[in-house]
Amino acid sequence: MRECGTPDVPSFYALRKMQAKLMRDVGLKPRHHTSSLDNQFYMNHPNDLIRLDFGNPLVREHLNFYPEVTTTVSESWQASKWVNEIESDNLTPMWANWKAASHRHFYIKELAQCHDATYIVPLKWIIYDKKVHAEAYLVTREASGIFTVEEHKVIRILATDLQYNFLDLREQGDMVFSSVQNVFKPYTPHPTRLIARGRPVFVLCIMPWADDVSRNRTKQYNVHMNMYFTNLNIPYKYLAQEYFVHFCATSPHAGSLEQFAALAEDCKQDDWSPAYDSELQQEILFRIGIHLLPADNPQQAETTLTSGSSATYWCREDNSGGSASHRETDEGYHALFSPGQSRKPEETMEKIREQIRAACRGVTSAVEQIQTESRVKDKIAVHWIEQLIDKAREIQKERVYNRGTRDLRLNDPKIKGDDREEIKQAIIDEIQEELYTWVIIQPSDRYQELDEHSSEEVNDDQGALFAARLQSASIDGLSIQPLRSRYMVQYKKSLVGKHYKALQQLAVFQLDAQLCSPALFELWKANEIKNMDEYCADLTIAIDNVLDHWAVVDPTRITLKYKLHVLSHLPEAVTEIFECWNAVFRLCTPVSVAGGNSDDGDWTRAGLKIQGFLAGNKQLQRRLGWTPQNMFKPGASKFCSKAKQSTGTWKTVLDVHWKICQTEPGTPGRVMAGRELPRYWYLMDLIPLAKPCGSVQIPGFHTRHERLDMPVMTTMNQVVLVKPEHLLFKFNAQHDCQHFSFRMVRIHTDPENMSHSDNSCFLINMHGLHNAHLIRETLPRHLTEPRPLFSDRRAKHFEFAAALREVGPEKRALATTKTQATKVKNRQEKVDKAAGAEKHAE
Repeated sequence: MRECGTPDVPSFYALRKMQAKLMRDVGLKPRHHTSSLDNQFYMNHPNDLIRLDFGNPLVREHLNFYPEVTTTVSESWQASKWVNEIESDNLTPMWANWKAASHRHFYIKELAQCHDATYIVPLKWIIYDKKVHAEAYLVTREASGIFTVEEHKVIRILATDLQYNFLDLREQGDMVFSSVQNVFKPYTPHPTRLIARGRPVFVLCIMPWADDVSRNRTKQYNVHMNMYFTNLNIPYKYLAQEYFVHFCATSPHAGSLEQFAALAEDCKQDDWSPAYDSELQQEILFRIGIHLLPADNPQQAETTLTSGSSATYWCREDNSGGSASHRETDEGYHALFSPGQSRKPEETMEKIREQIRAACRGVTSAVEQIQTESRVKDKIAVHWIEQLIDKAREIQKERVYNRGTRDLRLNDPKIKGDDREEIKQAIIDEIQEELYTWVIIQPSDRYQELDEHSSEEVNDDQGALFAARLQSASIDGLSIQPLRSRYMVQYKKSLVGKHYKALQQLAVFQLDAQLCSPALFELWKANEIKNMDEYCADLTIAIDNVLDHWAVVDPTRITLKYKLHVLSHLPEAVTEIFECWNAVFRLCTPVSVAGGNSDDGDWTRAGLKIQGFLAGNKQLQRRLGWTPQNMFKPGASKFCSKAKQSTGTWKTVLDVHWKICQTEPGTPGRVMAGRELPRYWYLMDLIPLAKPCGSVQIPGFHTRHERLDMPVMTTMNQVVLVKPEHLLFKFNAQHDCQHFSFRMVRIHTDPENMSHSDNSCFLINMHGLHNAHLIRETLPRHLTEPRPLFSDRRAKHFEFAAALREVGPEKRALATTKTQATKVKNRQEKVDKAAGAEKHAE
């Protein structure tokens, strides 16, 4: 900076001193961890990071602390796991009416009284109809003053109907209950109330994510294992923004399992932490829980202790799989299309113990056999298993096989046969138990602290035709970048996520008999996915169709590709999401200037001008990865870029609609960006479908396309004027090119000279991603409801399995012969190389 002439540049010492002060002020104190593999690393404590969320007004306003019952699921706290599966003790135990009586805190499992003098014992705080309710036991009070909890009767009551809490009632007199409850004692305060000492308490859920990433921005790979997490109490639409992602740890040595163990250690259930709440303007207590662990395929395999997708039993959730011959049987093949019996943690832990015990006998093959049969392979256990095998062999050599050091009984010539073998096995058993005991306490310091590619390739001519068609597709309403179809075709084996996103939504409209087989087209068509039960049922049919279409294209694919089988598990976890957050690591996680921190009990935070600086600085928002919700008013507009601006009179712009606007000069939304071919489509609340802004054409729709199975729109010669506020959302529609065909000018594959011969028939793009649920919710169900491919899937799968049994054994035998020939060749080359080296030495 000094070389550039910048004035008042601080010294390097002053810079480091200021950085240290900022770290203290913000309250981030990375904690040192030593893993079970003796790898050392530092981790930002999750509580320190969540504390910033409470102190940051930009985040605090979005925090939700209670499960919500809804007919549609769009947030984590609306999903079944949060609503039904999490025990009430692991949810936020307290509620208060912050507007009317913020000092009166109501806790679960304590006696409370409503405004109508009804007594209840809240069991859980839950949101119904956007309002907090209490699911509670009804309590009756006899004339003698004795309370009786009616445990058979659970009621739901609006939280704001509560008047007196436990402390109020205790001040009014003694509480006498007819019996001691098994689960809780409503005549005693909730344990957390005693810890809080008048402070509000909240429980939050986090979603950690671990992945390996190169620290370098160049192509040279410098691997680091990173861990991040996001606050699941924040709405879904913010979770993918970098601003809401917390960087937790990184290490070039410690793997994900080691870092997850450290995270679990930091997230103890009773670890309550203080924070300054920028909304309540007071100190609160909070604790966090790990809600779910999303990951990519390799990371999932490591986290779930499976051997990977090439293992005999490959699934991370169930016992699906088996040998190649088993997968070709009728039942074995059919089972791959559905979830199997769920794996249990206890069974996984027992298999790891079996592997460790086998390693204590020094036999590698025994360990590998257990791993193969059980599909369980723990990366951390493997580290110790390798040591155990070496130690076992070394000790056995000393105590069993070395004549000079072994047990004297084995040197006695009188002991022979079975007696000798019995002594030998007894010694090996002793060694096994000694080593098993040794590995349990390792590492000792930590122990002391314990309190595919498709066979169908696209040739050059097909690629050029596909690129031309794809480039002519409309991308309006899809939220994707401009297409680079020629690039995607040229580098089809090196595409990234944005390319696949575009292909998933548009490719099916460009395919016909010239580009792919009928079976492959049906497979492309099957890859589309607010009633939760209805959605899951539709999703199940869609997944079944995808798998069945794959079986039609290639029956062997599901026996080889784990990713296909894992689709059958998708309905179980359909509401969970994750994003790749490695940009946070590369760019460094920003510390919010809007947060609050306590130094020796005094809470401090940035001033109002500093807090408002981020909200008013769009460039800073972009650099910190935060995008505030856009609130556009109906009819609002903005200028196009100068390159896209064109001049002209109103009459020129409005063209044929000029007369309509002249007859009703005061009508809102009169301007129409019209073209000969409609390319912009909106759904409206007054009429079914419409072209944009003021003057619109109304198409009709009532059928599904025979080939693409999507709703068909037919443009009608009717133009009306609409108000902008009646527009619901934008969607994508594609021209029915296969029916009306393309009209080519000059070069038949040049997208710049390609046009459509008819503009009266369009298809609603049901492969669009961001608003497909809105389209399904708005259109009649018969136009969008998925239909099963096979009426009897089981029989069809048996048919495919029979075909596999005819070719499978022959292919495996050929592969075995080829493998053996390769081994013989490699051995011979090794012998020849050694002979050549020896001859050269002579």
